[in-house]
Amino acid sequence: MMTMIKIKKSFLLPLIALALVLGGSQAFALQITLKAAEFIHEVCLDKNCTTSEPVVMWGYDQVATPDEAANPTIPGPVIELPPGDSTLEITLINELPVGTEPTSLIIPGLPLSNGAGQPDFFIDGEGRQRARSFVPEVAVGESRTYVWNNVAPGTYLYQSGSHPAVQVQMGLYGAMVKDNAVIDNNTSEAYPGIHYNTAGLLVFSEIDPVLHQAVANGEYGCQNCITSTIDYQPQYFLINGQPFPASRVVTLGPQSTPAPDRQLLIRMVNAGLRSIAPTFGSGTYGEVIAEDASLYPYTKKQYGGLLPPGKTKDAIATTPPRNADKFLFIYDRRLSLTNAAQSPGGFMVVGNYPSGGSTCFVQSLTGN
Repeated sequence: MMTMIKIKKSFLLPLIALALVLGGSQAFALQITLKAAEFIHEVCLDKNCTTSEPVVMWGYDQVATPDEAANPTIPGPVIELPPGDSTLEITLINELPVGTEPTSLIIPGLPLSNGAGQPDFFIDGEGRQRARSFVPEVAVGESRTYVWNNVAPGTYLYQSGSHPAVQVQMGLYGAMVKDNAVIDNNTSEAYPGIHYNTAGLLVFSEIDPVLHQAVANGEYGCQNCITSTIDYQPQYFLINGQPFPASRVVTLGPQSTPAPDRQLLIRMVNAGLRSIAPTFGSGTYGEVIAEDASLYPYTKKQYGGLLPPGKTKDAIATTPPRNADKFLFIYDRRLSLTNAAQSPGGFMVVGNYPSGGSTCFVQSLTGN
C-alpha cells in the first residue's frame, strides 16, 4: 500500500500565515528519512488479489528513527512538500542485502544543493574508470543526507541515481509533489493560476520477473547471465504498484470525495524503462498543463499523449457526472495491457459512480 509523507493541511494555513508575519522570504524545510530494502511484492492478478505472483523487489520506506524496521513498498511513499517549503532534505539509509552495490537518490531535474551532485566512479574489468552513479552513493549499512533547495511547484520522480537501469527496475522509485498554494478547504493551486479540487496520482512502472530473480540470486552481470536491461522483457505493467484490475489511483489534494463536475488534477509519473501513452477513454479530454514540473505557456487539450521514461506530466480534467452510463478509464495506447499471458491487465484503471452512491470516481478507479 502506497503511503504519503505530508504536513496536514489544517496546519498549513497557520504556517503560511506565520511565514508572512515573520517575513515574505521565510521558508521551511521538509526533513524525512527513507530506508532502501529488499522485500517480496505480491503482484495481484485479480481485483481482490486472491491470486498473485510474488516478485523480489527493492523499495523505499519512510521511518521516524534509524532503528525503525523498514516496510518498503513500490512505489515508495508519496512525498508532499508543503507550499511554504522550498527545501527538501532526505536521509537515505541503505538496508539492501549485503553484497549489493551501493545506492543513491536523485530527483531528475532538481540539482542537489551546494554542487553536491558529483558522480561516483568505479574501475571496470579492463581497468577503465566509469561512472556508476549520478551523485555520491551510500554503501550497504550506511546513510547519507541529500538536500534540494528552491524546489518549485510540480510533480517529480525520485529514484536511485546508481545503476538506474537495474535499481529503478528493482523498485527504487517514488513520486514527490508540491502545490503552489492552498486556496481554501476545497481548492488548491497546483501552479500559478491553475486550481483544482482533487488530484489523482498515477505512477507507471514495469516488472521483468527474470531480471528480478537474477538480481536476487546474485546472477546479474556474471558470465552467461543477464548483463543488461536492453533486452529485458517486462511481464507486468503497474499503476501505483499493481496492474489492472487491482490498479488504483492515489488521491491527493483538498477533497478526497469531490462532487461531480469539479476540477481534477491528474499527476502522471513514468518510473519504467519504456515510453507509454496514457490515454483517456469514454470521450474524455484533458488539458495537459505541465511537463517535468514546468508549466506550459499554452495548454494542450487532448485525450492522450506520450510519457517517456523518467518524465512527469500534469493534466486537468473534469470529474464526470454521477450517472450510471458515464465512466472514465485511463489506459496505455501502446497496449501494455496484459499480466503475463492474461488479458485484460496492465496499464489501465477504470472507474464510475456507483448507482446512487457518493464515492467519487477517483476513489473507485479500479477494475469492476
